[in-house]
Amino acid sequence: MDNIYRISAGSLSAAIEKTKSGVRLYSLRDRRTSKSLLTASSPLFTLTAAEIGSDDTELIESDSGWKDVSVSVNGNTTVISLSGSEKVPGLSVTLTAAADTDRITWAVSITCTGCKKSLISCDYPVLSFDTGDNVKFFYPYGSGEVYDTPRKSGLQNAQNYPSYGVSMQYMAFWNSRTGRGIYYGLHDGAPAYKRLSFLKKAGDRHMSMRASQPLAEPDRAGTSQQLCGNCVWQIFDGDWYDAAMIYRAWALERAEFLPGREKLPEWYRRNPHWFLVHIGEDDSFADEVIEAAKILGTDTAVHLYLWHQNPFDNDYPHYFPVRDCAKTGLKKLHDAGIKVMPYINGRLWDTRDRGLEDFEFTSVAKANATSDRHGVCFTESYSSRETDGSKVSLAIMCPSTALWQEKMAYTVGRLINEEGFDGVYMDQIAAAQPYPCCNRNHPHRSGGGDWWCRSYRALLDRVYREIPEGSLLTTECTADPFISHMGGYLSWLWIRDRQVPAFPAVYSDQIPLFGRCYNADTDPDDNGMRIFLAQSLVYGEQMGWIPPKRFIECPYRDFYVSCVKLRADKREYFDSASMLRPPVITCGLPRLRTESDSQAINRICEENAVIGGMWRKRGGGKALFIVNASKEDAAVTVSSGDIPDGSYTVCGADAVFSGGKAEFVMPALSCGCIEFPG
Repeated sequence: MDNIYRISAGSLSAAIEKTKSGVRLYSLRDRRTSKSLLTASSPLFTLTAAEIGSDDTELIESDSGWKDVSVSVNGNTTVISLSGSEKVPGLSVTLTAAADTDRITWAVSITCTGCKKSLISCDYPVLSFDTGDNVKFFYPYGSGEVYDTPRKSGLQNAQNYPSYGVSMQYMAFWNSRTGRGIYYGLHDGAPAYKRLSFLKKAGDRHMSMRASQPLAEPDRAGTSQQLCGNCVWQIFDGDWYDAAMIYRAWALERAEFLPGREKLPEWYRRNPHWFLVHIGEDDSFADEVIEAAKILGTDTAVHLYLWHQNPFDNDYPHYFPVRDCAKTGLKKLHDAGIKVMPYINGRLWDTRDRGLEDFEFTSVAKANATSDRHGVCFTESYSSRETDGSKVSLAIMCPSTALWQEKMAYTVGRLINEEGFDGVYMDQIAAAQPYPCCNRNHPHRSGGGDWWCRSYRALLDRVYREIPEGSLLTTECTADPFISHMGGYLSWLWIRDRQVPAFPAVYSDQIPLFGRCYNADTDPDDNGMRIFLAQSLVYGEQMGWIPPKRFIECPYRDFYVSCVKLRADKREYFDSASMLRPPVITCGLPRLRTESDSQAINRICEENAVIGGMWRKRGGGKALFIVNASKEDAAVTVSSGDIPDGSYTVCGADAVFSGGKAEFVMPALSCGCIEFPG
């Protein structure tokens, strides 16, 4: 067919259809297996535009509405040019595809000549694929999630990167029967703000995954620009772990946000556990922590909330003075050898920042807050309320501004240098989405682009100049662009269904992770606690982030303690160590299941009764960590290509591995470790 152009990259073949007024992705094929991966054509991208000053947007798709369409092939490079848009006169889009062994690398550029409309966002090339009972899909929500893709069901999600919802900028699908898949990655080292989404309508055969970038200069008539970085389609053997290794290889070589921080406090590197503490009316919180720490029997640290004068999520960023009970409690904890890290927010300023009064927001902060293309300040509200019952409205501060950088440096510096805390947790930096700030008085380009992440790294550089070398800074959630500047990520929202440890697989040797959310009390048998405790151990996190009282009263406290102690005893496997491919573990026990949806963020959550992880420490040496979170003994079969043949003991049982496989019985509510050389 004269209108079909094939891009051949080793085993990967993508066909582009040239229509009368655009282009479409026509087909996708695995040439090694001669298997078609897409049987329904779909648009290659969508671009969003708007009238200047209007919020009404319109979509320009790749497959219609273009007067001039050309596809040219020169060796391994294919150039697709679209111009003469009917909806936005003067608009042209060029997609360049470079074919290499098993990989197609896309670049996207937008040219505007006399455009009268503003350009809001544009997709990287959209990858569509056929679904089915054997087809799995990976999405980087939190630690990473794997979805089945049955054809009768619908699937969709859209989250911002970087944020809690998209921690890394890649997706993938694979066939579990053939063991072949395609990786869809954004190789953007800065990186720019993006939105990653997937969509499968109920009954449809195919599914699409896309990344869209908010464009620069959305407050002006169309501006020529390129999408940041490249979009990579790569065929691979394996599953989610193999896709993670593709992203890891790129990140280690090209990402600006690596390597992670080497100079971290020794106490923090060795720390196996965290208590979550909200201060009440006095310093009795410290006594409760000390009691819980004695029961735990290992080192622990404290993440401290409500140490400040203002209510939570209210009157930020006016934290000082430190409450007297916080000071006396801090001394008690330090005398007991327990380190303490207080909470602050890293991005919000209350628009009524002294009770109901606008104290400094309008006069000081507003000019340094983010604003949209109409000049309106971006704000967020949570559950906090003012004394009159109205919701607290919190402005999103722009990280590029000197005011916000100085405010954060002052706050962190005072907490560490004057108040004696052991580190500071700066909330939301890796959790909350960027905002395409259009304030032209700020030192960044208007709208989207890579300035947000670079500005936060500059802000953190400013903070570090105020505190001793090797000081600890941490933040909420696990979006990867801040690894180079953070000492740790709070992985507390890793309490969802379908989780796999993709983030640890990519970054375990780059940044320590800590904590799961154990606050929910509506799961009467604590299945959720057992699920997330087991995952936390084999994922390599510093464990806990649990209120001391909840720990003390936990019906499975002995199991909890045994997991934490194992993590403490074998800490060398998690300090700057590497996660290997998780072992395949089967047993005859039913899966664990939460009995309510509140603990798993409005989802019922399930996990295998027995799970495990393989880890390699720095300097060599590997270990299998395995946990039976069930209340019954489990006859397990463990398979791993990383385990040498031999006889080993785990949880009192003999495990004889032959060809990387062994069968043995694990006692109920137990955890164990087998160490191997090499």
